[in-house]
Amino acid sequence: MEKVAEMKKKILQIFSILIVFGATFLFVCSGNGKSSPGFEGYYEYPDYRAMSPLLIISKCRIPEATLEVMTDEQLAQAVADFPLLIDIGAASSYEYGIKCLTKDCDAYKELLTRENAKDALMSTFMKLDEDEEGRLADKFMLAIIFFHEKNFKGTLSEEETEYAAKM
Repeated sequence: MEKVAEMKKKILQIFSILIVFGATFLFVCSGNGKSSPGFEGYYEYPDYRAMSPLLIISKCRIPEATLEVMTDEQLAQAVADFPLLIDIGAASSYEYGIKCLTKDCDAYKELLTRENAKDALMSTFMKLDEDEEGRLADKFMLAIIFFHEKNFKGTLSEEETEYAAKM
C-alpha cells in the first residue's frame, strides 16, 4: 500500500514538473510572433475576422524594431499573410491596390527596401499551398504584385514569369 502511495506521489511530481516545463516553453515561445531581437518564426497578425478594414490596418501594424530584425523571407511571408492583401484585386486598378498595400502593410513597405525583395516574395509565392483555404487568392494577389509593382516589372526570369502567369 505504501509503495502504491509512493508511486502515485512520484507520478504526481513528474506530472507537475512536465506541466511547469510545458507552461514555461509555451510562455517563452508564444510571443505572438513579435519576439525581438533575432526574430523567430513568422509574424502572426491578430484575429481580424470581426474587424473593420480601418481597425485591421491599425491592429496589423508591425513594430519598427521587429521589422528591422525580420529576415526577407519572414517579411515576404508576412506580406502573404496580410489580411487586406486581397484588396489589391478590389481596388480601381492593380497599381492603386499595390500603392495602398505599400501604405498599409508595414512588412511590404520594409520588404521593398531590401535587396532581395523580389526573390524572397517569389520564394514565398512558390511555397504557398493553393489547396489551403484562402491561399489561392493570396497567391493570385502576389502574382499581380509581380506584374504590376514598378520595382519588380521586368525583373522576373523567364521561368518565374511563366510560373506567376499560370495564376
